Amino acid sequence: MHFFLYILSLCAVDVAAITLSRQWEISKQWYWLVASMVFFCLMPIIFARATMYASSGITNAIWVASSSILITISGYYIFKEHLSTQQIIGLGVIIIGLVIVEIK
Repeated sequence: MHFFLYILSLCAVDVAAITLSRQWEISKQWYWLVASMVFFCLMPIIFARATMYASSGITNAIWVASSSILITISGYYIFKEHLSTQQIIGLGVIIIGLVIVEIK
């Protein structure tokens, strides 16, 4: 249970960092960049804590896959970014990969 809370926290911080970074790119207002950097600095700490409950390889795979899905959804809804059919299929493959990794 602790592992999934750390992964959830890691994904939330990752999505926030990248979303804030994208906002900075659009607006060029420095405070978005500073906020993004704060969130980016939190990720190694949370990642290290998550590796207490699973190997670093599995932790990283689950984090990257989950964050990729959540960041894509964030970009679609917040920044109105377009998704091609190939990208949607790729997200489906990532979801299948997550399920396979989680099967014990």
